[in-house]
Amino acid sequence: MTAERSGHAIKSLHRGIRAGRARFPHTVVLCVLGALQFFSTDCFADGKDHGGSVYATAVEQRAKLAADIEVLRAEQAVLLAEDRSAGALFQDLSRMDNPQLRERLIGLLDANFATVPRAVNAVIGIAATTEDLQRDLAGTRDRLITNRKLLLEVSAQRQFAGQLAALFNVGNKWLWLGGVVAFGTLLSLILHDRRHGLRRLLWVRRTRAVAFVLLGIAVFAVPLLPTVLTFALGDQTYEALLALTSRSTADELGEDPAAQLKAVQAEVTTLEETRKQLMTERQKLVAKRRQRLEEVFGNQATLATDWTRLRDDVLKSNAALLARQEMSAALQKDLGQVELLEGMLAKEKEGVESNTRTQRLAGAGLGVVLLGVVLSGGLAFQRSIQKREKKIEATCPRCLSVGMLVTDSAPVGTPAGMSADLNESRCTSVLTESPYEECGFSFRSQYRSRVKISFPTLGISNSGKTHWMAMIYQQINQGAAPEGVHLERIQSSGSTRFDSLVRDILQARVGMSATRQGLPEPLIFGFRDRDRLSFGGTDVVVNMFDFAGTVSMNVGLHDSIRVRQLNSEGFLFFLDPTKPSDTQVEALLKFREEVKLVKKLGAGRQLHTPVALCVSKIDMTVCQPFAQGGDVMQSFFQGLDEIDRRTTPMSLTRIRKRSNHVGGLRDVIWPNWEIENQIRGLFGDRFMFFPMTPVSLPPAGVTDERIINDLSQRTIDPYGIHEPLLWLLHMNGYPVLRP
Repeated sequence: MTAERSGHAIKSLHRGIRAGRARFPHTVVLCVLGALQFFSTDCFADGKDHGGSVYATAVEQRAKLAADIEVLRAEQAVLLAEDRSAGALFQDLSRMDNPQLRERLIGLLDANFATVPRAVNAVIGIAATTEDLQRDLAGTRDRLITNRKLLLEVSAQRQFAGQLAALFNVGNKWLWLGGVVAFGTLLSLILHDRRHGLRRLLWVRRTRAVAFVLLGIAVFAVPLLPTVLTFALGDQTYEALLALTSRSTADELGEDPAAQLKAVQAEVTTLEETRKQLMTERQKLVAKRRQRLEEVFGNQATLATDWTRLRDDVLKSNAALLARQEMSAALQKDLGQVELLEGMLAKEKEGVESNTRTQRLAGAGLGVVLLGVVLSGGLAFQRSIQKREKKIEATCPRCLSVGMLVTDSAPVGTPAGMSADLNESRCTSVLTESPYEECGFSFRSQYRSRVKISFPTLGISNSGKTHWMAMIYQQINQGAAPEGVHLERIQSSGSTRFDSLVRDILQARVGMSATRQGLPEPLIFGFRDRDRLSFGGTDVVVNMFDFAGTVSMNVGLHDSIRVRQLNSEGFLFFLDPTKPSDTQVEALLKFREEVKLVKKLGAGRQLHTPVALCVSKIDMTVCQPFAQGGDVMQSFFQGLDEIDRRTTPMSLTRIRKRSNHVGGLRDVIWPNWEIENQIRGLFGDRFMFFPMTPVSLPPAGVTDERIINDLSQRTIDPYGIHEPLLWLLHMNGYPVLRP
């Protein structure tokens, strides 16, 4: 028994996944995310680096640039004065009368230049080593920022706004990230589960659908905004809120470190531009001096090169020393500020300890709140799925009674692993007490868990409803559905009657008799859409009801049969082009008024349910009075042929063009009957005209009514009978038609 139950559970789960309605394991996912949120403060907090290294690097750049600029300006003055000093000296050497003495002096200078640069380079190496100062400055700046923040927090925690500001602490960024992932997961699951309803809304109330989406985005933005701020800006947002909350305390603590960093970075940008200009001018002066030296020393060009290099090394050593002095001054300034802040913290020792507890409690509280919101939402969502699935499984497709289905035992000899799939479910609901009548509708138990949608036929008697349903039933049985459409018959107690009707049409070639009044047993079809979001499509059970024309004309809302007819997900309203408009206008008006009452719509509200206006018997229009003496119907059929040749099969474009084509013929068939205006007020644009015939299009040139009405002389080749059904499915949010 245990193995049998396990096998049944696996098969049920597989069917649920195939149907797109499996119970998602989102609760486990959300629990893990919630735990991540709760423990992320200790696991991921990285509050050691508060921006001190960035500040130290910026100060070092500023110091070096400032020193370079100072040296470059001093050197510029020296280079401009060389004509009066060094230039004159070199010219005197070149004019010495004793060549031997002159060469000995030049050699002496050259020998000294070989040793001086080594000493200068040693000075440069010592002066240019700023890593120690940069490291000390970065650490001191981190201490300064930490102490300043602690003092601001101590002051801010005395106010409610300051406690709220603690949520933007960079230590909580992983909490917010976990919240984003959890909220996004839950929102994605909800949107995936409600995708069919959202698609239905998009056809009529796009503003309402957009409102739902915007509401989801607003909910998602609650954790998203703090996440972006904490990851992108670090503690800048938090410190800015603290400074606003404790403005007086912030003034006492001196300039904001973030503002200091921005000021230093701005100075660096300005100094870089200045240095660039000075370097351009220096290159010109150095080139001029080098040319003069080479002219003076002639073959002793090495002396000229050493002279230039020595000047460059001296300038570098001077700049390095100046940079160290600048960084040392910045370090001493920060050390003094740190000492001041630490003294203030010593006085606020109790407040600091309280603030530390508050920060930890705020992080833990944030994790608990996010965890609670996500898990409560996830559990509520799961309960709604389970409630809906239980209702679907317990609802009779015929009479919509809930909880009245019973499962019969499997036939004797059925293998244990197949018993659950072969069991029959039967409805025991009582339809009427006098005379006593039970629903009695039965079907395979394995289809109980699938979503069921109902499409009833409406219209006056003898308008072609039963004939159309019989032929589409036959076509689906024979596998003649359009390419890419997954429709299959499901054996039920309602299919026996239509098996007989199909034999009468195809073999005996007799017409349809009027359908008896009452609650018909539906034909059940299995359908799978092309929904890529369902990983293979969504499986749906389609219930099609062949209601008698007298139900549309003579039965009111006091009768449960009429209520069941109107309580559906789509309607097939048949318009007979061989009948006058009088009774059909009345049937359409009655349908419009009563469906509004059944759906409980207020004034001015539109119905989301689609209506397929099936213009049946188009093959019989050629022998009607309005077709005599002209080429109206010939042009109509030629137009249909052109539409079919120029558009993609089974597409919304073809259906829309056919509908517009029928609309042009409406005034010819039913003068002064504004069908679109009657239907649009309640259904908006969720209706289409569908030209169809369950027999075949009329033979070319044949207008004899006797031949048209004699099925024995006609070829059975239905036209346009699938489009209404597939369009209704598509409009209910189950993708099947191409654009």
